Amino acid sequence: MIAAAAGTPMRLRILCARADSEAASELAAKGFGKVMMGSNQGFSFFKGPYDLTDDDRRDLYAETEEMLDQGGLDDIRAGRRKPYSPFLESLELLRKDRDRKGPQTKISCGVGRNDQGIDVDGGVYPCHRYVGMSAYKIGDIWSGVDRASVAAYYERVFAVYKHCSGCWATRWCGGGCPQYLSDPTGKVYGPDAPMCDSVRRALERNLGLAEMTDKSPQPPARGPSTPVENDGQAVPGT
Repeated sequence: MIAAAAGTPMRLRILCARADSEAASELAAKGFGKVMMGSNQGFSFFKGPYDLTDDDRRDLYAETEEMLDQGGLDDIRAGRRKPYSPFLESLELLRKDRDRKGPQTKISCGVGRNDQGIDVDGGVYPCHRYVGMSAYKIGDIWSGVDRASVAAYYERVFAVYKHCSGCWATRWCGGGCPQYLSDPTGKVYGPDAPMCDSVRRALERNLGLAEMTDKSPQPPARGPSTPVENDGQAVPGT
């Protein structure tokens, strides 16, 4: 009803306990121009009762494979865009980062730069996910963004990302969502092995899809994959 009343295609972004491709497709059929759905991941150092489990990850991967079998691969080959399709955009980003110049490691979003969050009291945070985490406040709407606070934030994040330098997936992954690694007290932790494994698995699938659709990006020559061990301790220097 909301999509129809708007008169123009609306984007819908959903974060739920467990992403459901069938539910996303049903929402897309109701008139939304684009549907994006994600699952609660928790944090790298803590998982709650409603966060994604290892079994959930396996089920989601199987659902994605089923989508490919049921016409997803044909859509990719034909370049058909649908309101809900996790493939075409992923492949475009993969190819873009393959050809990107400069450092191979990057922050994979605009956190702290062009993607900031503001709380009800006017406080400014690196992104909407950080709102309410006072240890990451980087300014306010009256004084503006404090550059020193932003620099200190990036130092903490990049102290973690340097541990990802031996992983072939870093060029695309970027080290993961910074907020996913951030403790409310201000400590930044390393990514956990299940998340790293799921990222690499998805990238391997997308590299295969690219090759099957006459595009063959190859991972850059890097050292062996070495997930960061996360024993609940903050990375030194954070």
